[in-house]
Amino acid sequence: MPEDAFYMSGYDGQVVAVVPSRDLVVVRLGLSRNGSDWESARDLAPLVNAFPARAP
Repeated sequence: MPEDAFYMSGYDGQVVAVVPSRDLVVVRLGLSRNGSDWESARDLAPLVNAFPARAP
């Protein structure tokens, strides 16, 4: 994940991730109870990496 990335965790796995260097906002509304397979940092990384960094 880029250094400028940050995210907010919500109820039962809901996530809002913001990556300014990629002009990207990701919202996950899925439901993941404890013990699920979703891990925010691991699962968001491939999506974020699919978008190129913006030119300086």
